[in-house]
Order: sequence, then structure tokens, then C-alpha cells
Amino acid sequence: GRSVISIPFNQEREMMQEMPIRQAISHALNRENILSTAIGGERFLAYDLVPENVPGAMSNEQAQEMALHNDPDRARQILEEAGWTNSGEGEVRTRDGEELSVLFRAVDIGHYRETAVVAGPMLENVGFDVTIEVNEIGTYWDELEQGNYDIKVAEHWAVANAIDILRNALHTDQLTTPDGGVNYANVQSGELDQMLDAARTSADEEQRQQLIRDIQERLHENRWYHPLYGFTRALGYENELTGTEEFFGHEQWGNQYYYDKLVFDLGES
Repeated sequence: GRSVISIPFNQEREMMQEMPIRQAISHALNRENILSTAIGGERFLAYDLVPENVPGAMSNEQAQEMALHNDPDRARQILEEAGWTNSGEGEVRTRDGEELSVLFRAVDIGHYRETAVVAGPMLENVGFDVTIEVNEIGTYWDELEQGNYDIKVAEHWAVANAIDILRNALHTDQLTTPDGGVNYANVQSGELDQMLDAARTSADEEQRQQLIRDIQERLHENRWYHPLYGFTRALGYENELTGTEEFFGHEQWGNQYYYDKLVFDLGES
């Protein structure tokens, strides 16, 4: 299936609650450059959390129209208009004596780490002071559950349909802080929860599809996530598949998965 890598903006952090900050970060990031550096294999630029091939997804053309695109000059303009100023290009911006500082967290696995390393300087280029913290998996999740991040490298896996992806990313019963869920932006909205639940349970297909579209539009309007890129991974076998214990039992199984480093033994039935 397909997965999408994005940058969520932690709504538990006061600075990330500012729309101009979210917009400026999104405009500062260059999807193409990040993609070419962070991951090999079959990959694609992403403009929505839901990959185009998933039932209920909007078309790639529609997603591109709604997404924000790389434009560092526009990022600088947005920050200036919001009162974040500096005296020269690349210098850290301030507002009322406060520096424009961002804590950027990533797990120490392959493309997660590389995405943060490549993206960080793009933010610095428009005036952010960026601290990148890369952690092993245990520390990483402890920090997430404590809310110690402004932005992070996130992944949402493509499942059976669009609403499951959207519900995972946006519902309050999936909050990362403090619950360890995959609502990495820590979005909390009772109205949105109702829409997500109704889109999952309604027996009316037309109503479900309209709710999904309304949720996607709200996601884009609020800029809670900035999709970057995605990739496809497939596991196939003929007759019999063995070796999975070694794969899933390995302490670095995620790294092996993403880089296709593990070879399975295929036996005859």
C-alpha cells in the first residue's frame, strides 16, 4: 500500500496555533528536494494525507490546487505581515522580543531522519531558529506523548479507505499527546469528531462521500498537516512465505521495511 509523509503542526504548542506560522513553514519546504534526498524506491509527491488510489480520495489535481507550494519569498512575506521580522535574509526572526524558534523532532530511522535534516535548513532560510532532535524509538515516543515537539516527521499508512486515514490523523481519540495515538497535530474539535464518526458509520453512501470531502477541505483550510511525499511498499509471495519472524522480530524492523533490506525465504508448498 501507499503511505504519506507529512509535517504536522502540534496544536498543543502556542506558536503552532498561529495560521501564519503554519503557512510560512509550508511555503518554506521544497517537496522535490526533500523527496530526492530522503527516500529511494517508488515514490511520489504528496499534496494530501490520503493517497489518490485510496477509495474516497480527491484527485491529485484537486489536492494540488488546495495545497500550499514551495515559495520562500511568500513565506517571508507572511512572517513579516504577522510581525516576525529580522534585519537580513537567513537571520532569526523575532516578535516582541521572542525568537521564532521551532523544535523539529524525528525518529532515528532512515527517511524520517533524512527528511528532518533536509527540511531544517529550508526553515532557517526564511528566518526560523530550528532545533532538530533525532531520537531512538523509545525516547521518541516518550517525547511525543509529553508534547515536546512543534513539528515532526509523520507517516500515515494507507488503509482501506479515506475516512480511516482522516480519522486517525484528526480524531481526539487518536491524540498523540498524551495518549500515544497518531493524531500528531493534536487536533481537538468536537464538531470534527462528529463528522469523522458519521463519515465512518453512515449507511448513506452519498452522505459519507460528502462528509469525507468536507473533512478534507477543512484539513486543507486549517493547514494542520503539510503533506510532503509518499511511497509504495508491497510484499508478495508464491506458495509459502517464511522468515517473517526474523523480519518483524528484529529491533530495527522499521528500517528494514522502508529500505527493502530483508530477503524472505520462499519455499515450495
